[in-house]
Amino acid sequence: MQVNNAHGIIIVMNTLVQQKQLQSLVRRTIIESFQEIFADPDFGMMLSSQTTKQLKKAQKANPRKLTSLREFSRKG
Repeated sequence: MQVNNAHGIIIVMNTLVQQKQLQSLVRRTIIESFQEIFADPDFGMMLSSQTTKQLKKAQKANPRKLTSLREFSRKG
C-alpha cells in the first residue's frame, strides 16, 4: 500500500484503528453470546403445552416437597 502524503497516512491509520475496534466489538459480542447460551442451556427453548400438562399431572399425583438447588448443595 503506497500513500503519497501525510493526509493519506492518517486516513489509512484511522481505517486500521476502526478495523481493530470493529474486530474487538465482534469478538466481545460473540463471547457474550456464547456465555449467555452456556449459562442457560435451555436458552430459547420452550416446553410444549402437552409436556407442561404432563408435568403438572405428575406433580399432583406425587405432591412431595421440592428441594432447591441451594438446599441440595448444602446437603451434599
